[in-house]
Amino acid sequence: MRMLGKLTRENNVDADDFRRVVAAGASEQQIKDALAVAFAFNVTDRLADVFDFAVDPARAGLPLTADWPLRLSPNQAGNHRGW
Repeated sequence: MRMLGKLTRENNVDADDFRRVVAAGASEQQIKDALAVAFAFNVTDRLADVFDFAVDPARAGLPLTADWPLRLSPNQAGNHRGW
């Protein structure tokens, strides 16, 4: 997460950042997956900012807290692996 935060803030990571993540136990595939998710999120977030896009949670039927995915049962969440 620190590496992704640095990438988001500074638009830069180096070999030492990757070494720390690998030393913490992440696989190469896990790092690639995390970078892909961070890229998608950052692009979406920046486009939303540029186009002044906002979602009214009440109108969209979205919960007002960020922990709602943690409360889903496996059936509600689509039986993702690991559940």
